[in-house]
Amino acid sequence: MSYATPQEFIDQFGQEESLQLTNLDDPTAEDVDEELLERTLADATDEINGYLEGRYPLPFTSVPRVLRRVALDIARYRLDRYLARDDARQRYEDAIKFLESVAKGMIRLGLNQEAALVEAKIDSPQVAAPGRTFTRESLGDF
Repeated sequence: MSYATPQEFIDQFGQEESLQLTNLDDPTAEDVDEELLERTLADATDEINGYLEGRYPLPFTSVPRVLRRVALDIARYRLDRYLARDDARQRYEDAIKFLESVAKGMIRLGLNQEAALVEAKIDSPQVAAPGRTFTRESLGDF
């Protein structure tokens, strides 16, 4: 499940920009390429999850709003491969800095306690063994 939908992308950046970004190879296209948009949003979600794994249990039951915005900014940057606009690049860089801060624990996503940090996800090894057979007392005569 992606953190944002194609319709949210269109709502955020407008029909004209969405049409332009999803049809860079076909400037005469009249419809937004929703398949490309879905794939790009899925890639953005995977990129976000790379930063969140080990800190939060994934997948989220409810997507935090901030992750929708981050997913939209990442997808826009990825689609903007020919135009390379400064605002798209800056928003992408800001999104990555935000994700790095979340990964380091400097910023929290504001989730409820059930979805709180999973910092101890990589637990220490669990060892089970029987009691000692040879003790200092039993070996005292040797």
